[in-house]
Amino acid sequence: MMVSMQLINPMLTRQLLIDSNGDIYVNGGTIDVTGNSTFDYDGTAEFNCGTIIVNGIQVDTIPNQMIGGGNKGGNRGGKGF
Repeated sequence: MMVSMQLINPMLTRQLLIDSNGDIYVNGGTIDVTGNSTFDYDGTAEFNCGTIIVNGIQVDTIPNQMIGGGNKGGNRGGKGF
């Protein structure tokens, strides 16, 4: 089954459009995203086939903004790194 999605953040704020606390796998379909922070993942990203368009440009890898999250300690009482 192929899935196509279009995600647009018209205000172009720092809001994430696709956010994963683990891995991202793209195995077909079309993802068309518009925004400043389009992808954020803590694990790995595999782009095996399909189409990814970021801000009107077709890409061949999945970008990663890494805005926050991850297992860096955060606000859990430790030093964090």
